Amino acid sequence: MKHYYHINISQYNIVARTYGLDSNGNLINRSATNTQISNALVGGTDLNGRFFSVNSTYYSGVPIPSKLIEELYLQHPVILSYSTGINTGHVVVLTSCEYYISNNGPVITRLITCDPWPSVINISNNGFAAFSDINKILGFWIVRVY
Repeated sequence: MKHYYHINISQYNIVARTYGLDSNGNLINRSATNTQISNALVGGTDLNGRFFSVNSTYYSGVPIPSKLIEELYLQHPVILSYSTGINTGHVVVLTSCEYYISNNGPVITRLITCDPWPSVINISNNGFAAFSDINKILGFWIVRVY
């Protein structure tokens, strides 16, 4: 369950809303496009019956470090899409980053993410992972929750 902004919603619910279920009632395991992800970031009712609204904007490419740091400082959700291979990618929630200040502004050295995919590694780390190659980022969503 994800409880960001006290919204009780699971990855299961988000995927089911995007693709539906197969004939056996199981989730459909398929990659989503940026448009499908954006369309899923609209709000709804959580598992406690609480209504919430979401506004998101997608940006292609690597984020400007100062903007990323500002969004995290303001506790706004940031969703990253990053490359995992040729023509493949993955989407995670950015939870924090490490950086230093250079003469040209902040330089991000490490991204800390929450990945709800139920792999053995993610389960053992409670979904938290880190990576340092910011150039693997394909795009990102700046999200507002109301």
